[in-house]
Amino acid sequence: EQSSSLLLETMMVFAANQQEIEKVLDELKKKYTEIDDAKSELEKTYSRLEKSRNELREKTAQLVQNEKMTALGELTAGVAHEINQPLNAISIVCWDLFRDIQKKQYDPDELAGSLKEVIGQVRKMADIIDHMRVFTRRVDTVQHEEFDANIPVEGIFTLLGQQLKIRGIEVTKTLEEG
Repeated sequence: EQSSSLLLETMMVFAANQQEIEKVLDELKKKYTEIDDAKSELEKTYSRLEKSRNELREKTAQLVQNEKMTALGELTAGVAHEINQPLNAISIVCWDLFRDIQKKQYDPDELAGSLKEVIGQVRKMADIIDHMRVFTRRVDTVQHEEFDANIPVEGIFTLLGQQLKIRGIEVTKTLEEG
């Protein structure tokens, strides 16, 4: 009997508050729908941001590659100019020697001086190539040894000297021995 009475009371409270309970349930459904819509919008926004981030990465990589190619082009132009100078000097000396030999009008002392000039120009090209090797050498391990810091500094200016001149940049180097 007590349980029937309690059940009857509960049913009466429920019946009296049924409209209020339905209102709360409707509000909860609306809130859930709003949350679901907001979640959907956040997912779309995240997707757009992710796409933009990937595009930005791709464009940045392209920009870096373009900058590398520009730098490589400038370096190549400088190296070509630096090597072309001794090649032109060698060519001029060789043509002069060839012409003198054809005419059988050469002085042995002059011939020796001309050959020394050719050898000097070949050494200059070899030095340029050595500077390039030092400059581009990959270092796999850290070595702790003394070295003359002037050598790579000079090498860089040997390789890039022409680009600096073209741009009107004058460099004054004050290097100490060793």
